[in-house]
Amino acid sequence: MKELLNKLNGLDNGTWQSIALIYAIKIITALVILMIGFWIINRITKIINSFFDARKIDITVGSFFKTLIGTVLKIVLIIIILNFIGIQTTSIVALIGAAGLAVGLALQGTLTNLPVA
Repeated sequence: MKELLNKLNGLDNGTWQSIALIYAIKIITALVILMIGFWIINRITKIINSFFDARKIDITVGSFFKTLIGTVLKIVLIIIILNFIGIQTTSIVALIGAAGLAVGLALQGTLTNLPVA
């Protein structure tokens, strides 16, 4: 981001406008990808829900996995879009990985109490 700000300070009006246009196109494309991605993720969660209903899996387990899969897919989609725009996502991915490990360890005992079909 500092590189971008340094470049923008030394630009004239014509270059400024072209850079603004490039970023506007990237942001509009990212919003379109976000809407399509959320639509696809909603379809996937509906398919997963119908799969769990057909297998007569406990409602608690089905709801948990449907929410878990939907949330993970949405996080991955947002990271992909941020990377598409040009934002460095390595630190975000590391933070999410550490949070996932912490949540997994916290849920370890709780998940053993879920009934098995």
